[in-house]
Amino acid sequence: MAQRGFWLGLGLLLTACGVPLVAVSPELLPLTLEGRAGGEVGSGQCGSVNRRPNHRLQIAEDMDYLKLEVRDARNVTLLVKGADGVLCATPIQNRPAQISGYWQAGVYEIFIGSLDPGQSPPYRLVVSGAKSLP
Repeated sequence: MAQRGFWLGLGLLLTACGVPLVAVSPELLPLTLEGRAGGEVGSGQCGSVNRRPNHRLQIAEDMDYLKLEVRDARNVTLLVKGADGVLCATPIQNRPAQISGYWQAGVYEIFIGSLDPGQSPPYRLVVSGAKSLP
């Protein structure tokens, strides 16, 4: 019976907060995740976000370069919570919100926010490992 409890606990851990864990590794990139931005919690510069993350990423190994970019939506932000703290990216001029650079292995919670209160626009989050020119 103790083993049953172990597996139940492990299952709950893997789906913490009801958001599936998406594996990220160089051979799986690029990948695209979709959803709706915004929420009921004010996050300051990153606008309104949901109480739960939109996505959870499990980075299997340290990556020299990884880029998260929100596409197809205006006034949409990117808030990332991980072992290193919290990062916020907002759109600048005509460029979408994005965070790129070196990423340590671990679990990251991704919140897609809206700078327009009460709005929940659809978005695409593109996760890539290829550097591109501006």
